[in-house]
Amino acid sequence: KFGKSMRKVPLGPALLALRTKAVIQTGYFVRVPGRQRYLCVVHPPMDLSVSGSLRGKAELLTQKISRDLAAMIKRHPAQWFCFQDEWE
Repeated sequence: KFGKSMRKVPLGPALLALRTKAVIQTGYFVRVPGRQRYLCVVHPPMDLSVSGSLRGKAELLTQKISRDLAAMIKRHPAQWFCFQDEWE
């Protein structure tokens, strides 16, 4: 059984995208059950036109990235692993 845990997520990717107008896209690879193949899923670019201060915008975008990551993990929990033990 998995409990709910918190983890800090860095603002760096969102700050970089906001400062350089780079695209942010989330996605993942998962192994196809029963086959020696992987499925690649890439989501459309995120909308960077959020309002507020630079830090506030970065926090909103980081929350969007985190929600996408959490949804991916929920969809494929057996195929997710974190190499750093930093859970709170």
